[in-house]
Amino acid sequence: VVEGGKEVTGASVEEGDCIYAFGSSGAHSNGFSLIRAIMKRKKLSYSDSCEFLPSKTWGHVWLKPTEIYVPLILKLQQHLSIKAMAHITGGGILGNLGRVIPDGLCAHVQRQSWKMPAMFQWLQTAGKVPWEDMERTFNLGLGYMIVIKESDESKLTKLGKKVYKVGKIKKGLVRACWD
Repeated sequence: VVEGGKEVTGASVEEGDCIYAFGSSGAHSNGFSLIRAIMKRKKLSYSDSCEFLPSKTWGHVWLKPTEIYVPLILKLQQHLSIKAMAHITGGGILGNLGRVIPDGLCAHVQRQSWKMPAMFQWLQTAGKVPWEDMERTFNLGLGYMIVIKESDESKLTKLGKKVYKVGKIKKGLVRACWD
């Protein structure tokens, strides 16, 4: 429940605002048909040791619970004005972020602004998954994104949660794109 007038709709997003992202706890609940298909093709069991995390099983890697971002967002809203936000689920980064950007603006996301976790690198290599399918299916290590004024960056980084500055809002015909 949100009090009237406190809704975060994306309507106040403007050119020059910045995009920040919080890391995901894993695959969350997206892309499991593809994950299962790759596991089957590779003849791997969820109880087998994971190739890139030998101390964990594949089951521990893929079935790690989804991080819940509500407590973080409520804390952030006490210190800064969030103009738009997106939970990165099915549809990937651009698909979800693009939904909260007004017409005439584009969220330019820089691929090099965070390191894609090993699990997604493994999926891409082991499954021979084209990059376009990876970015439409998975969160690629970013679970939640917010848009704020650039001048609020210091407030955001003081709150102690690992955050990545991943892009900027510019004029554009599409609502989200890779830089």
